[in-house]
Amino acid sequence: MSGGEPGGGHPTPPGGPRVPEGVYPSLTYADPLAAIEFLCEGFGFTKRLVVPAEDGGVMHSELSLGNAVVMVSGNKPDQHRTLPDPGGVPVSLSVYVADPDAHHARAVAAGATIVRELVSEEYGARGYLCKDPGGHVWYFSDYVPGSWWEGLAGSFGRVARLTTTSTTAATRIDGTTASTLVPSGW
Repeated sequence: MSGGEPGGGHPTPPGGPRVPEGVYPSLTYADPLAAIEFLCEGFGFTKRLVVPAEDGGVMHSELSLGNAVVMVSGNKPDQHRTLPDPGGVPVSLSVYVADPDAHHARAVAAGATIVRELVSEEYGARGYLCKDPGGHVWYFSDYVPGSWWEGLAGSFGRVARLTTTSTTAATRIDGTTASTLVPSGW
């Protein structure tokens, strides 16, 4: 297998494809090797780099899905990177996939825990929420951040129908403020 295939056994070679500048989450797992295998098999990530730790675990790794990258390792207490508390997670990850239905089927077949079934969202995207074996929450959908909001300048009526009952103030694209611009599914 080449490094470019989902679940590939070899990292992308030096000088290989680079990813765009952005934010790259770093996830901590009790068993990072098993997590890497699951993320590749269940979610379609590709191994770019896996650096073994002296204890047989993973010091650092990089996995890609399209042009997105996540980093995976074991606990690093010296960096305050330890597993989340049981029962909750401080972070969830949103990942674009072109075909959410096919991705959902793949994740279910690999044993992902579905937190919210595949749905067509009020804001036009289609996606689902799941947990991986380490307890991290993932939202896979065909949503591209900003794509829905960009067309809303001057159309507050449409936004108001899709909001929660929260009274949090937010700034609209046109610079005025309004109550909550967060779709009810969030």
